[in-house]
Amino acid sequence: MVAHTPGWIMSLIARIGLALALLLAGWSARGGELQLLTEEYPPLSFTRDGKVSGLSVEIVEEIQRRVGSRVAIQVLPWARAYRMALEQPDVALFGTTRTAERDKLFQWVGPIVAGRTSLYAKRGAGLRLSCRARTTSTSC
Repeated sequence: MVAHTPGWIMSLIARIGLALALLLAGWSARGGELQLLTEEYPPLSFTRDGKVSGLSVEIVEEIQRRVGSRVAIQVLPWARAYRMALEQPDVALFGTTRTAERDKLFQWVGPIVAGRTSLYAKRGAGLRLSCRARTTSTSC
C-alpha cells in the first residue's frame, strides 16, 4: 500500500465501503457465503507468487478491512467469473467494465477505477474509423 493515499481515493473507498458493507450485511443476514471474484488484469488485479495483488484488489481489501470481512478474493478467467456472477447468488465480481448492456444485470458498487480506451495508428496508414459514439476526439 502507498504511504500517502490521495483524498479522492479515500473518498471513493469510503463510498464503496459503505455500499459493500450494506451488501455484506445483506448476505450475512441471508446466511449466504459471498464470493469475491476478479480476473488477471494487471495492474488492476493479478496473481504474483500465489498472492492476489493489484490496484483494485488493494481497494477491495481495504474495504474488507474496514467492514471486518475476511472473504478470500479468487482470481478466475473472466468469462467463468462473469458467468458465475450472472448465474449464482452471492457472487461479487470486481474489475468489470460497466456497460449499458450490463447495467441492468447487476447491482453496481463503485467505480473502483475509471479508464479510457484509445486507438492509435501511424499517420497515412490508411485506416478509416466510423464513429458511432460521441467523442471529444478531433479525429472522429
